[in-house]
Amino acid sequence: MSLPEILYMIAYCLYLLGAGWALWRPDQRAAVALVAVALALDLGITVAPLFGVEALTFQVTGRNIGFNLGAPLGVLTWLLVGGGLVARWRGRMDVFRGMLLAALLTWFLCFQAFQIGLHVLPQV
Repeated sequence: MSLPEILYMIAYCLYLLGAGWALWRPDQRAAVALVAVALALDLGITVAPLFGVEALTFQVTGRNIGFNLGAPLGVLTWLLVGGGLVARWRGRMDVFRGMLLAALLTWFLCFQAFQIGLHVLPQV
């Protein structure tokens, strides 16, 4: 496993912990903070190679359906988590819960798509 994969896995696990805690006890600020930290970590890992951080690049030589599905799912995940955080800030707990649940599914699908794209499917 490469460094970015490990960091993405940590971000996803932090999100799972934070989202589960926030769905169980939405009044807990620490749970919401954990969700925000996971989102920031995921965004940071993704954006850092654009600013020249070579340690966080995947060194892939091509593309495949895993990458092509994972990228829009990743953006959708960021929008869902960010929108959920805004909804909670505005006091819309029903929207917050719905967006967290939707983000759980999309983040899982995104993570799996990238893993399949990296390790299973040929890159062309």
